[in-house]
Amino acid sequence: MYSYKFNKLILIIFLIFFCLGFSLKPITTKGKWLNTLLLKKEFKTIILESDKFLISEPNNLEIRIILAMAYQLTGQIDEAMNQAKIILDKDETNIPANEIFMFSLMEKKHFEEGLAFAKKILQTDPNNAEAYYLFGWYNYEKGDEKNLKEAIEYFTKAGELDPKKELMTTDNIISIHMILHEFEKAEILAKKFILNFQIKNSLKKVARDMPKKAC
Repeated sequence: MYSYKFNKLILIIFLIFFCLGFSLKPITTKGKWLNTLLLKKEFKTIILESDKFLISEPNNLEIRIILAMAYQLTGQIDEAMNQAKIILDKDETNIPANEIFMFSLMEKKHFEEGLAFAKKILQTDPNNAEAYYLFGWYNYEKGDEKNLKEAIEYFTKAGELDPKKELMTTDNIISIHMILHEFEKAEILAKKFILNFQIKNSLKKVARDMPKKAC
């Protein structure tokens, strides 16, 4: 059995989904504007403007968390961790900051510390899909049969809690079945996922094509 490694591209794609899946809901004008830039992936602008804002508003955690996300997505892991730590020093239960710190630790290969943060997050938010995904990632990374089977359970849980992760979690689970030579299970899951995807697209098409009722 060999360890199935996540490559950098998969990590970046996941982090984008992860950041967009945050429970963060900006309430200030600046926060809403920066969040719009985040969705447009204008990370350099976010970093430049956030630094300016924080000079006059150093305690604005909303701006700081968006800045941390931008650092994370541009590969500036230490800077992301520094911003997350500033937030956690003020509010150790802040879920987005804990998530950023957690994934930064994993990116730096500090797996045990990352898992400790995942457990901490689940104490505050027991239905946090990111934490379950990380547990799956950790077990997937270890690569032996026992850990791979545990990874399936964690990925399944993450997908159930956050439907936006269905594609990633399903792909990972199929890969695990292939590694374990469970080819029939991989095929069944792939067909099931494709069928569900086709049904969802068909329903969306029907909804689009339906004439709107007059008020």
